[in-house]
Amino acid sequence: MIQERLNELGSAIVEYEGEKVQLWGFTREETLLLNLNKGIKC
Repeated sequence: MIQERLNELGSAIVEYEGEKVQLWGFTREETLLLNLNKGIKC
């Protein structure tokens, strides 16, 4: 199920925290890079 969603988004950040998985999906690579550089402030 997670892999299907990643394929739909095109780019994403996946964080594992214990048994939880958090998926931050982006439809554009530019938005992903902005988030990686500036974090939540973008």
